[in-house]
Amino acid sequence: LYDSTLILHYLEKKYPIPALVPHDQSLQWKMWNWEELADRMCDQNVSAFFERQKENPRETVLQRCEWTNQTVIKQLENQLKDQEYIIGDYCLADIAMAAVMQWMKFRLQYDWSGYSPSLKNWLSRLDQRESFKKTMPKLD
Repeated sequence: LYDSTLILHYLEKKYPIPALVPHDQSLQWKMWNWEELADRMCDQNVSAFFERQKENPRETVLQRCEWTNQTVIKQLENQLKDQEYIIGDYCLADIAMAAVMQWMKFRLQYDWSGYSPSLKNWLSRLDQRESFKKTMPKLD
C-alpha cells in the first residue's frame, strides 16, 4: 500500500481497537473530508518543495501552495476552537493532518508558533501521545 488513505483504511481494519474511525456516519464523512484536506495540503507542499529546487521556480506553484496552507489552517483553527480534536474525539483525521503539519515543520521548517492557541495546543497534545513520540523523526 502506498497511499496514505489506503494505509489508514488498512490499519483501521487490521487493528480496530482502539477505533480511529467514528461509528457515526456523519462524523465519518467529516473525518474523511479532513483526511482528504491533509492529502491535498501534502500534495501542494511536496510540489512546492520540488519547485523551490528549480533554478527558476514558478511563483504560481508556490502561491497556490501557500493559499492552500492558509485556507486549510484557518479551517483547522476554527474547527479546534471549541474542541480538543478535529471532529471531537481523536481519530484518523487528527493523525493525517498532524502528519502533514509535522512533515512541513521537519522538511520545510514551517513554524507553527504564530498560529492560534487552539492549533498549538492540539499539536502539543498529539506530540505527547506515545504513538507520535515513537514515530517522530529526529531533528539531529
